[in-house]
Amino acid sequence: MQSKPAMERVKTVNGMSRQRVTRGNVRPGCRSNAGYHGQYADPLHLLKSQLLADQLAPVRDAELELRLRRAADESAALAWATSYPLLTLPELLREKTAEASVQHERQRTIQLRGRVAVEVAA
Repeated sequence: MQSKPAMERVKTVNGMSRQRVTRGNVRPGCRSNAGYHGQYADPLHLLKSQLLADQLAPVRDAELELRLRRAADESAALAWATSYPLLTLPELLREKTAEASVQHERQRTIQLRGRVAVEVAA
C-alpha cells in the first residue's frame, strides 16, 4: 500500500522556502525502491551484489572496479526490464563486465601509449 504524498517546507540555497512533495515514510533526498520494483527488487539487488562480489574479488585497480560496478548497475536495470529478471541478470552481468574489462584495457593501452609519446618528445 502506497502512502499519500505529503508536502514539506524546505529552504532553498538562496534562503527562500518552498514546498516539496514527499512520499510517506521516505525521508526527502533518499531513494527507495519500495514503490517501484515491488517484491523482486531485493532479490535482484542481492543477486547482483553476489555476482559482482565474485567479479571484484581479484580486481585491484580502482578504475576497473568502478567500470565493473557501473556495468553491474546497467545489467540490473536491463534485467529488470525483462519478464524474468533473476534469470537474465547473470548472463547480462557476464556480458557487461567482460565488455567493461575490454574497454578498460583499451583505455589503459591508449594512456600508456600517450605517456610514452610524451616522454619521447621531451
